Amino acid sequence: MKQHITIQQWDEITMKQKFVLDDYGCKNDWRMSIGQMIEFLGNKWWLIICYHSSFGDTALRRDNLCDALWESVKYKLSK
Repeated sequence: MKQHITIQQWDEITMKQKFVLDDYGCKNDWRMSIGQMIEFLGNKWWLIICYHSSFGDTALRRDNLCDALWESVKYKLSK
């Protein structure tokens, strides 16, 4: 199971958004983990990924969770 976002995914967000994530322990050269993304999204992380990722209710599949969480993190950062 994929545990961290890739460098390419990290590069999808702006420097300003990276500074926001810096408060959650993520540095520019660091890969955000599933646990950190859940912490960033908060208690309703499951609802967020169901509504704001293209994975919908298949997000909990082993091969989709990390990418679905990342899409949701990017959505939350854009608000």
